Amino acid sequence: MPIYFTSDSMNMPIYVHSIGNDWYQSAVKRDAGFPYYHWLQTENGEGVIRVGGIEHILKQGQGIMLAPFIPHEYEPVEQEWKTSFVSFYGCLQNELGMIFGQMPYVLAENCERFSPQDWVDRIIREIEGGRFIPEELSIECYRFLLGISSAQPGRKTNVRYQYQRYIEPVLIEISKNYNGDLTVQQLADLVYVTPQYLTRIFQEQLGSSVHNYLTNYRIRMAKELLINKPEISVRNAGIRSGMPTTSHFIAVFKERVGYTPLEFRNLHY
Repeated sequence: MPIYFTSDSMNMPIYVHSIGNDWYQSAVKRDAGFPYYHWLQTENGEGVIRVGGIEHILKQGQGIMLAPFIPHEYEPVEQEWKTSFVSFYGCLQNELGMIFGQMPYVLAENCERFSPQDWVDRIIREIEGGRFIPEELSIECYRFLLGISSAQPGRKTNVRYQYQRYIEPVLIEISKNYNGDLTVQQLADLVYVTPQYLTRIFQEQLGSSVHNYLTNYRIRMAKELLINKPEISVRNAGIRSGMPTTSHFIAVFKERVGYTPLEFRNLHY
């Protein structure tokens, strides 16, 4: 019955706060809700969840995604109710309502196109094996949320298409080549759209422009270098993060982090 709480990754767009499976679920009552988006799914047995005066039975393979701070309670229907769960946080957690149409909760279940249970099991295996990379896990979280949203009609099909067609290739390209001379124009060319269109899609789905996302990604990588590679100079940390001009790197770093790179490094030593 593992539960994993990930390290502090609030600077990621979306990240796993907690995750678990094979969990013998007891009764829970949250009058103030849960502070993060929270997925709960039945593995075996049955449970009942009450939200907004409405009662839903969660049979095997069925689950519910709850928005933050939505009062709810749930309990086993049978003597043994085994569940899996995952909750999400990150710097874009306040924008996740756009994926679910600002609904207080969404019901979904395992299907041929997407299985939330398989996703949870796979991520737990990767965590146990030490194989996950934070940036890749953040992208996986977005895939999971879009998979859940596919249960909703209309607009969500377009959201999923836009993510797979335009956003996902750009996120992958940024994760691979952020340390080079990567520009918004090059990223737009990659998916055959204009920079203006790509920025609009990013803004709608991630709450951030392409330039802002790229800059934040580079800053995040620079922070890791400054902390984990004390032998690297501030100048080289900027170069290896895709910001070769030292004065620009220092100025942007201080604007985003609140400290100069050297001040930030000294906080950790």
